[in-house]
Amino acid sequence: MASALRSRTPGRDAGAAAPLSVLEQEVAYLQGVQEACGEGCTARHAGPCLVCGEDYNNHRKHECPDGGRGRWAAAAAASPRPPAPRPKHQPRFEKKPLGQKYACCGGACLPSPDSTTFLCILLVVAVPVGFFVSFEPALWVRTAALLLMFAQLLSGACAVLLDPGVVLPEYKPQPPKGDALVPQFADGYTLNPGDEVVEVDGVRMVRRWCTTCGMLRPLRAAHCTECNVCVDEFDHHCPVIGSCVGRRTFRFFAMFLWFTAVLSWWVAVFTIRHLSGSWPAPGQREPSGRRRRGGVALQTYQMFQIMLVVFVIFIGICVGLFGCFYCSLALSNQTERENFKNMPGAKNPFDKGACVNFRDRICSRLPPSRASPEAVARCGRCLAESDSLV
Repeated sequence: MASALRSRTPGRDAGAAAPLSVLEQEVAYLQGVQEACGEGCTARHAGPCLVCGEDYNNHRKHECPDGGRGRWAAAAAASPRPPAPRPKHQPRFEKKPLGQKYACCGGACLPSPDSTTFLCILLVVAVPVGFFVSFEPALWVRTAALLLMFAQLLSGACAVLLDPGVVLPEYKPQPPKGDALVPQFADGYTLNPGDEVVEVDGVRMVRRWCTTCGMLRPLRAAHCTECNVCVDEFDHHCPVIGSCVGRRTFRFFAMFLWFTAVLSWWVAVFTIRHLSGSWPAPGQREPSGRRRRGGVALQTYQMFQIMLVVFVIFIGICVGLFGCFYCSLALSNQTERENFKNMPGAKNPFDKGACVNFRDRICSRLPPSRASPEAVARCGRCLAESDSLV
């Protein structure tokens, strides 16, 4: 049996093209059959070379005295070597001080790669409002609609382009592990390495250590996985506008929702009023001054107006409910993330009263940005130093 296996071994008989089966290779391996590894060999070898004793993974052709090939025990399976395993914690993005955001206008604007979706919002808003303005006869109604659209797009552009409250990374090494618990939480949250417990208005809270940015985050900050940065008072990453909503852009995002809801209901109400009014009979002049000879075109125009009413009512209901939710967040000084995370009836240590909360979140002066060009350059030097130590 051993001679038969030797005659079918790829390294000894070039005329035999049929590979060994798995069972035959296992038997040959146990019997100590040797083979010379040549070009085109697809066997998966393991163990030391039978000539020089070097392991297969560390084998060098110029070190082996047997013609640069080496001799190996018959493989356990005639199949290509498997690809190298992927690292368990491979980073999704490259390390950058601003993550996936781009610095524009001297650091005043920090758009995200997916901020171009706001152009679709511009088109979705401009087309219905333009159609509404084309048939609405009252000048003050048209002017109010255009002003609402301008305020909506301006607040949306601020929410997309401005710095949401990026906290620049420090790239410090993570502290050693610990097993401390926070007994004040009902769920018994475990402290991760580097976390810190602080007390705010009698409520013990946890400052989390960000392993990606290498720093201890501010109290209400969180790491955005889409932009790869930590954001102060992180609310959520909105896929509609393609940007994060944080401490510096919460007010603009809330106003974008409010203006969108008001504009939708404004267009819906006055379009329904226009539909319910008297229409010019065939042969009479329309408000645009054209003379109509039949009723077919008039019915088509009415169908477009009915479609406009259905569309803006749907947008008004959806965005209006979301706007009411953000109004409640502003009155309670919470973020969407905190509202979904906190338990019902739990004390909010940041609540200062509805009026003060609304003033601080919506009407107060915009806090300064941490992502100045000097701070970004300093953070880049820290990243270079941390990479040199690795």
